[in-house]
Amino acid sequence: MATIRTVRKKIVTTRSGAMGGSSTETSRKTFAAPKGGYILFFLVLGVAIIEDLLDGAFILLHFVGTGLSATAVGAPLGIPISFLAIFGEKLIGLFATMTLLFYFGFIGGRFGLRLAVMSVGFIMEMVPFLSLLPFTTFTFVLAFLFGRVAVLQKMAIHR
Repeated sequence: MATIRTVRKKIVTTRSGAMGGSSTETSRKTFAAPKGGYILFFLVLGVAIIEDLLDGAFILLHFVGTGLSATAVGAPLGIPISFLAIFGEKLIGLFATMTLLFYFGFIGGRFGLRLAVMSVGFIMEMVPFLSLLPFTTFTFVLAFLFGRVAVLQKMAIHR
């Protein structure tokens, strides 16, 4: 069972009293590591980075297959290469998407907010030449940070 390490900060604030004096107040805030720890976060980040790299490789392979299929001699080789590239891209994308969604479901928090951020990245990845950019990694990190900020704000409100 994983343990959660916490880092505690003491914040000392000074306020003016009603009589012109000052009083000192001490509060503690706790910032906990995400469920599963940072090792799991970096493993899932690695999946997102590898997905982006393979996505770019499959797109280039698809362009090569399309170029080969434009000629009569290269068509028997180009068409299967194009289909293989499309199938591989979809398969890797599905695996990465399911991994990210399972991770966000596992760590809890604001799943709807994280899903909305991830869906914006997936919609932007449908644009033909923008799909070469690493949107999966970028939206994963943004969704993780937005979820963490929302959870920390919720913790601050309930204290």
